[in-house]
Amino acid sequence: MPEVAQHVVTQHEYAHHHLQSSSAWGMAMITSAVVDDSGTAASAAWTAFARACRSVHEMFATYFSVIGIDDGLEHYRGNMRYLRYYGLGTALIGGLPLSPAGRKRAIEDLSRALMSPAWLTELTFDQVRRLGQSGDGLPGAPDARLHVLIQSIADESVSTPLARLFEETDDSRDRWDPLAARLSALGIDCPDHEDLMNWTAVMVDGCNEFLPVSIEIEGRGSDPLMSLVENHSRERLRLHSQHRRDAATSELGRTNDPADQRRPGTPHRGTRTHADPR
Repeated sequence: MPEVAQHVVTQHEYAHHHLQSSSAWGMAMITSAVVDDSGTAASAAWTAFARACRSVHEMFATYFSVIGIDDGLEHYRGNMRYLRYYGLGTALIGGLPLSPAGRKRAIEDLSRALMSPAWLTELTFDQVRRLGQSGDGLPGAPDARLHVLIQSIADESVSTPLARLFEETDDSRDRWDPLAARLSALGIDCPDHEDLMNWTAVMVDGCNEFLPVSIEIEGRGSDPLMSLVENHSRERLRLHSQHRRDAATSELGRTNDPADQRRPGTPHRGTRTHADPR
């Protein structure tokens, strides 16, 4: 594959994982997946969460994957579903007077805010585990919030101060609380950064009692919450020519090592996702 195509694919999948790991809705999905040992209720709860955020997730991943890439959008040519997701991103921030760096900050911060309704951060780990099982629906769905924001941001009195925030503030942690306050005033409630951080740590501690691989938070960079992406990142996808494809596929299979006798679906700590180019 051409290098630019590889970059688009990698950025798209990285964006999904980034959003999932650093938002309240994403962490709730991770938590819901450990709801019980049978997996039946876990599957139902996870699916309920996933259906409610698909547009926000794909909008962010698609738009983020082509920012700053010459002709990046050409790699979605003919794919009407993903072009519609890109269109949502354009409807959201396309009218904002932003630099390329400002657009990247805007699509990232707004997607993360849409995926972080404040009510979630008021729940305990056990309460989150029970979400999505009753069939009553999940309030504050990210996709519903997205459509409210697209309509609101068309108003210059809303878009102008938002654009100024994305252009003038480099640190995502410093942007979060002012952004949360502006969105909450529009009816898109968001938690304070500290509340989101503390709640995320509780969810991580709870998940680590169930998950076969631990999640850790380290205070790396300007925003400690972002370190979740680094510490529990799995999405490093590589596209190979045919002579490497067989090797890459074989590495993903189970081994004969007794240490590899793990629960189905559990990633092995030593698993690599692509053949070592060296």
